[in-house]
Amino acid sequence: MSESEILKEKYRIQAALAEECGGSVTKYMEQAHQAVEEMAANEGIQLSYAKSEEFDQPTTSTNESSIGV
Repeated sequence: MSESEILKEKYRIQAALAEECGGSVTKYMEQAHQAVEEMAANEGIQLSYAKSEEFDQPTTSTNESSIGV
């Protein structure tokens, strides 16, 4: 597979995932996180995340970004 074929496949998959999430970055990231958690569980890998007070507090925003492909 040449580099351009690899990039075409990458872009095709990104577009499909973006469409599946309705262009929502939040949904895209939630689905990516879920996929990683499932993969880790299947492989017997325990994930751990850094803790930060800044990230412990949920934020709300009325200006949700969209995924541009």
